[in-house]
Amino acid sequence: MDLSFNIVILLYMICYTFLIGIIPATILILINYNIFLRSQLNSFIDTQKGDDDLEFTITNQLTREKDLNIKLSEFVFAEADKNNVKIYYLSANELKCKSIKSTITSVHEELNHCNLFRCHRSFIVNLSKIESAKGNSNGYMVKLHPYKNPIPVSRKYVGEFKSFIY
Repeated sequence: MDLSFNIVILLYMICYTFLIGIIPATILILINYNIFLRSQLNSFIDTQKGDDDLEFTITNQLTREKDLNIKLSEFVFAEADKNNVKIYYLSANELKCKSIKSTITSVHEELNHCNLFRCHRSFIVNLSKIESAKGNSNGYMVKLHPYKNPIPVSRKYVGEFKSFIY
């Protein structure tokens, strides 16, 4: 049995040791980071529940239809749909949708409140309705309380979204 010193074997052993150590360390870091993000998101949601009685009026550009009056606590999100905007809101604990003739930019200007966030060029979300957020620097997917489909947070808004959840 030859136990002579060999530099190649030493380099292989250092490489294997590094690989065996780096994989569990990376997994643990990612798990802790996700736990941290969830706790920060939950604490942010809890602090944003003071202005629930504010009422907004969303102007409908069609003259024969009425404007939409909605409380902040009832507003879930708004979605651009061609020349219309779909407003999703709660009414008697049931998710309802109303389509109005407007642009998402004008709706965002009318709904100027720190609890409402434009997360995409087509979406405005109520931050107090967020259940979970998953993603990375390329974009997040946000789940809102009564709405089951995920809503994207585009790369343009990720930095601002992270500032809300940190």
